[in-house]
Amino acid sequence: MPTGLQVLRSPGDAVVRVLVAGTAVTVGDIHLAGDTAPAGPGALVVAIGTDGAEAQEAAVRSAAGLRAAGLVLRAPVADGTVALARAERLTLAAVDERMDWSHLVWFLRSLLHRDGHDADDGAAAQQELFAMADTVARMLDASVTIEDPHSRVLAYSAGVGEADVVRTSTILGRAVPADVLRRLRASGVLRRLRRAERPIVLPAVAPDLLGRLVVPLRVGDEAVGSIWAIRDGELDAELEERLVAVGAAVALQVVRLRAGRDLAMRYSVERVREALRGGAAAGGDLAFASRALRVVALGRLTDGPADDPADDGGRDVDLPVWRTFLRRHAWPEPILGDVDGVTFAIVDDGPGAGGWSWLRELVADGGPASVAASRAVVDVAGLPGARREAAEALVAAADLGRRVVAHEDVWTTVVLRRATAAVATVAHDGLARLHAADEEHGTPLAATLRAWLECWGDVNRAAADLHVHPNTVRLRMRRVRALLGSDLDDGAERAATLLLLRAST
Repeated sequence: MPTGLQVLRSPGDAVVRVLVAGTAVTVGDIHLAGDTAPAGPGALVVAIGTDGAEAQEAAVRSAAGLRAAGLVLRAPVADGTVALARAERLTLAAVDERMDWSHLVWFLRSLLHRDGHDADDGAAAQQELFAMADTVARMLDASVTIEDPHSRVLAYSAGVGEADVVRTSTILGRAVPADVLRRLRASGVLRRLRRAERPIVLPAVAPDLLGRLVVPLRVGDEAVGSIWAIRDGELDAELEERLVAVGAAVALQVVRLRAGRDLAMRYSVERVREALRGGAAAGGDLAFASRALRVVALGRLTDGPADDPADDGGRDVDLPVWRTFLRRHAWPEPILGDVDGVTFAIVDDGPGAGGWSWLRELVADGGPASVAASRAVVDVAGLPGARREAAEALVAAADLGRRVVAHEDVWTTVVLRRATAAVATVAHDGLARLHAADEEHGTPLAATLRAWLECWGDVNRAAADLHVHPNTVRLRMRRVRALLGSDLDDGAERAATLLLLRAST
């Protein structure tokens, strides 16, 4: 089940604005303040009719005493109330003063009851929007589409009214065609629509683009979409008022659909995160068609802090950016989670969208950042270890200056990094003398010894790596042996010395 903060963030600031991100508490139910029925554990309290600072603060104390998942008050909320909620570590949100309480309660309950588990809930919400499109179509005797703010189709009517080429192309492509958007943008219609609160009548501009009646969809100050109907002629006042009322209901349904998707996505991210960490409960919730999986560490895309402290669970700021990138390249539902500030994807060990071969080629051809994959694992139980492998491989990729690697490609770098870290605090008198001589005389003795060891004592290869003559390496190595006091003919001493040099240079 989602937490109070997740439920209250899902509708967006146009409906509910989170003022305090308190302790994460799973929501048990929606409770109306003043209800005679006792509030259950994890209640999300909606304080209807709580006006004034004194009443608001009393509501905060009551909700905190109940260990509520959150409290919703009508805006504006006094500063003292916010400070008290912060002190109580209670999640507090303010609902827009124009929002009807009954709509809000219905809205929150609909989100809570779908909770991200059941795909049928999402389909039902989408079907409700299609039913609304049919209702508007019958009202106008016209073909209707409902679109989001980016001109993507959310729903459309069936079998009512006239159609044109643009409508057909829009429905088939699930978005308004680019050339039509250019025409609408040039005419100023889209700019008007962003600010409009009442229907707009657009005359026909070409045979493929018949006249339109456009109903803006708004929730508070936010434009959440629009209804487009193929219709000529002016509106009478009565029909206009009916469309405004219907538009308000459709707008709320659009936000509900959007919020439900966002809540489901957040819940999915948490399940993936827990599986990557090795959570006992999360693993059983995840099922994959492939028997072989890889965990892929995805490189940073932003310069901001890795975690959002206001978000319970510390959601990585890069995760939504990676999700958008992968969706645009044919993976409709990427399996993503974040752990310790790194975003991870779980992919099939095979070809096709969502597979490692596909992702490897995608990033190699110009992806936004480096990626590094673990070795393949055969079940969910192997995901935590695979996540650690992927994270180490991503660091190795940065060391080697490579954009795409798998653990099997960089295992030597991973092993040496681990070993180097393990001996970082080990002291060695001979190497201390070597470093001191380099610092005093400006000589590169330590670098020469490291190159010689990495080349297995081959003077010519070491000289080539150092860009000097082989005799120069021989002369330096005589001095190194004198200062070091170690038997460099012994294999174990060579290996130990090289690890210490890697840790100190």
